[in-house]
Amino acid sequence: MNFKLLLTIFVLLVLSCRQINTKKKEFVEVETTMEPIKQDYTISWKGSSVVEFKLDGSISYPKIEYDSANILFYRGYNLEEDLDTASYFPVNTSGKWISTVISSSNISKADLWKVDSLLGNQKSYDESAAAGRQDPKYGIIYFKNGKVIGQTSLGPGSQTVRTTFKLPQPSYSQRLNNSECRQIEVVIWKKLHLYGM
Repeated sequence: MNFKLLLTIFVLLVLSCRQINTKKKEFVEVETTMEPIKQDYTISWKGSSVVEFKLDGSISYPKIEYDSANILFYRGYNLEEDLDTASYFPVNTSGKWISTVISSSNISKADLWKVDSLLGNQKSYDESAAAGRQDPKYGIIYFKNGKVIGQTSLGPGSQTVRTTFKLPQPSYSQRLNNSECRQIEVVIWKKLHLYGM
């Protein structure tokens, strides 16, 4: 009896494997003619509202002491320059705001606490290389006594973090894990889309 059962299972297994192999061969090659990505905006800087800069490179996440913060949704990558370094923060070193802001809002310390704690936790980061060329971006600008003390740029698709603050791993940019990136996006998205847009 056991022999017949084993033989039946074996035959069914062989037949199912043959069906899987034949299904793998059934595919169609599709050729696409994708147009290169065209940039429909130009990065420039607004001279009308200038803020003072007082960056402190010794500040690290999550130990940032600030009075207020703004969050932005903006376009900050210049495709025409074709460099990974052609990604811009929301405010340049002259204190001028980028011209490509889509939406902005003030955010309270209580709302930003979760974002700051995730960005300050080494376990939030992936070991893989951070990807550039992500647009649009989320930006966070931190103020103390009316001066910009630091800013952070988050590329939601590539999960890349660029900041003027110290990160847990010493690097100019880092890549967030999926779950941490999504948690940060939820906080920022709720603030921008429910109150800012």
